[in-house]
Amino acid sequence: MERRMSARALVDLPIRATLGGFSEHCRVVDLSAGGLVLRRASRGSWAAPVELVSLEFELDGNRLIRAVGRNVWSSEREHLIALRFVRVADVDRLSIAEHLDHLVRLNETLH
Repeated sequence: MERRMSARALVDLPIRATLGGFSEHCRVVDLSAGGLVLRRASRGSWAAPVELVSLEFELDGNRLIRAVGRNVWSSEREHLIALRFVRVADVDRLSIAEHLDHLVRLNETLH
């Protein structure tokens, strides 16, 4: 059953993710207006299950997006964590949607 409600795209964006005082530089590999999937360099300092993660990443090199995400699923083997945005400013969500619209025009989205 498909539950996504917005376009999503494969991307490769640097992101800083912080959990429990530990910051880690990761990569966003999938992005939508509702959340993202990030790839961690390794399991590293987040041995405990991820709940809420503070996120900071740039779109198009000029717009800093700040959000908080809640864990939806994870794959330790592939070092992936899917997060649904639970706190993001409306202007930042709009910036993400506009970025995805741009990718749609370039035909680079998944859905």
